Amino acid sequence: EGQTFYTIHVTPEEAFSYASFETNLECADYTELLNKVLHVFRPERFVVTLFGDESALVDIEQCPTQLQSLRSFKRETQSTTCFRDEYACRMAVYSSEKAVPPGND
Repeated sequence: EGQTFYTIHVTPEEAFSYASFETNLECADYTELLNKVLHVFRPERFVVTLFGDESALVDIEQCPTQLQSLRSFKRETQSTTCFRDEYACRMAVYSSEKAVPPGND
């Protein structure tokens, strides 16, 4: 209890692979951590999801769901869903600027 954890899950598939990284690390700027994870997995597309109460999410100075771009990725969409009083989920989808859009290959 009260300890920071990091979890990695990888599902290799012939057509595509899925990898996830999860942590309960609290910090004001997740950019460095996210860059390290992207460097390891080298995805063409990724989703960032943050859960927390609204006051905690406001304290994040560089919220990764709010960035228009990150490295060679551009944000496609973002959304916030609030539930259980002030608890919220923020999500953003990013795609590589080099990736071919679906249906254009």
